[in-house]
Amino acid sequence: KADLPNFKNFREIRKSLDSVQKSFATVTKPYKTTIYDKSRNSHPISVYLIDTILFTPNSGGLAVLGEMHGLPKLEMSQDDLENMFRVMREDRERFEVYAIRDAEIAALHAETMLNFASENMDVTKNITTIGSLAVKDIERIWKDEGIEALDVLGSEILKTKKWDDARGRSKSSKSVMATPLVFENWSFAIECYHGGRNEAYVFGFTDLDWWNDFDLAGAYTTAMAAIKIPDYEKLRRTTDPNDFKADVLGLANVEFEFPASTRFPCLPVNIDNSLVFPLSGSTHVCSPEIALALSMGCNVKITRGFVVPWKSDVRPFEAFSKHIQEKRRENKEKGDKGEIIEKVWKV
Repeated sequence: KADLPNFKNFREIRKSLDSVQKSFATVTKPYKTTIYDKSRNSHPISVYLIDTILFTPNSGGLAVLGEMHGLPKLEMSQDDLENMFRVMREDRERFEVYAIRDAEIAALHAETMLNFASENMDVTKNITTIGSLAVKDIERIWKDEGIEALDVLGSEILKTKKWDDARGRSKSSKSVMATPLVFENWSFAIECYHGGRNEAYVFGFTDLDWWNDFDLAGAYTTAMAAIKIPDYEKLRRTTDPNDFKADVLGLANVEFEFPASTRFPCLPVNIDNSLVFPLSGSTHVCSPEIALALSMGCNVKITRGFVVPWKSDVRPFEAFSKHIQEKRRENKEKGDKGEIIEKVWKV
């Protein structure tokens, strides 16, 4: 990403690039150009851009990737890093060795991820992020299991026709869209999702002692496995807190107040993109959080909410969750050889 704007023809190239997570990558169409061999024969080529940081667990940089692959990034002082043109002029060989090593690390990781995508998802091009690979993987699993993705996601296929001047006739196309009912509640659902809870109960310096850090193994994949196929068209509005059970798909905006003696309130409130857990306030939450708050004696008032019944007992993410856990185990058993891929499966 940092080097691309320095290309002489960047203004031309960027028209064929897509913006992905504050970086550039090929998503929709490749950059097409022509190269010439020594005999001046022309060869049209398509260039697919991959930013390896989008495939790095926890978005680590080249130094992290180098360590993971056993090909460490070379050291250079901060002064030299800030004056690379000077280094190039005064010590060309050192400059080239440093630059080539960076390219080697990026190329090695790109090759590793392309092989990973080909072997596990049967994907050979247009890979952009780890998340996009996860989507390909779950689509493959759902196809094998006979699960309809449109039912799970509350989507429908929209068919459209547009006039094509070049062909002199209309052109049909298909796109996947959220159903009107799902789209209507989309932004509300986003407000209700706060991610995992990370919290510190001690501020400042801690005593020198043994401290335990408790973690649920496979917490996210296990939680996903509990989800069934929703019956979106039977969505029901309700303001009764008792409708929001732990195993119900429900979303709500609530006003709440915990007993004054509550040590660890459980309802998150977003303040300046940070989560706090106060004794009272208002927030957007999901059914399990409401059920837990009620069990702790919290007074909960639903100002706006709805629940969605399950369409069937099929758990579409269960097979995916098991698949991820199995792959992580397989690669952990390989030791250093499987460390990179195990981390990719974890993400």
